[in-house]
Amino acid sequence: MPGPAPLPSPGAVPSPLPQELLRLVHPHLVPCPPAQNSASPTGPPAITPLLPPTFPNVASNAISLGGVAAVSAFFACPPAEAMARCLEAGLWPLRFLRNRGVLSPLDQATLLRSRVTVLGCGGLGGYVLLLLARLGVGALRFCDPDTFEETNLNRQALCREDRIGLNKAEAAKAELALVASHVATECHPIAATPETLPALLHGTHALVDCLDSIPARQYAAAAAVAHNVPFVHGTIAGWEGFALLCPATDNTFSRLYPPSKTAPAHGAEATLGTPAPTPQVTAALQAMLTLRALLPLHPSLPSPDILMHLDLGLPEIELLFV
Repeated sequence: MPGPAPLPSPGAVPSPLPQELLRLVHPHLVPCPPAQNSASPTGPPAITPLLPPTFPNVASNAISLGGVAAVSAFFACPPAEAMARCLEAGLWPLRFLRNRGVLSPLDQATLLRSRVTVLGCGGLGGYVLLLLARLGVGALRFCDPDTFEETNLNRQALCREDRIGLNKAEAAKAELALVASHVATECHPIAATPETLPALLHGTHALVDCLDSIPARQYAAAAAVAHNVPFVHGTIAGWEGFALLCPATDNTFSRLYPPSKTAPAHGAEATLGTPAPTPQVTAALQAMLTLRALLPLHPSLPSPDILMHLDLGLPEIELLFV
């Protein structure tokens, strides 16, 4: 089955913003230090801003939320696409200015045009969604049939006392609207099953496993390969966490969890517990692996097919070849 639409090439030639638009957004520009070329010798070079000579200092400015709204209205496009067009002209959205230095303008534009599906909005999923939204992923699709309960308060980023009894996916949608209103969200209060996964995977550029069921993870990993989508696995138990990026063409996950009729429904987290730091750090590893799936040529992101084993009790991160 064909995979999602390809992401823009990092070598795409940018276009300058129309001079009429630059006049319109000029009041929304915020001075900032000149951009430095942060690309490594092996990575793609930073683009040169293409701006009309009548605005010589625009490249040393960032654009605020009000300016992004003006660009969105000018092009009649969603805010994420408006920010991507600004980046292609060398103008950073103020909200992503602190990503500059580790991401190039075209990296950031690629993220804004990406769609990621997250399965599960609990301990891992809540943090993964917030991290990807703050990093700049432009579209997030997520699912979870469960509701918050009091035992979730110790670790789940989206769980609050006033949300006990509410659906986790619906809570994620509400939180993302407050944190990153430019993100196009698709909220599905359903479980990830062989029947629902094809629709959840349609048009997505990466699938992130934040589930707590081994059979559901196996279904998801197999569906990702069938749809030619990279699969980012994560699991936690006690002070330990694991994260792995499986390429779109290889069900690496099946080597960790071979098909078995006797496989337990849940992993070791059911008996070893899930203290607050473990899902936070493991979700950060998953977010980094998701970036690798979306930016495969980036020189400083972790490699696929390497299982990251986190042990916060020591602490250490062990890298294991799968």
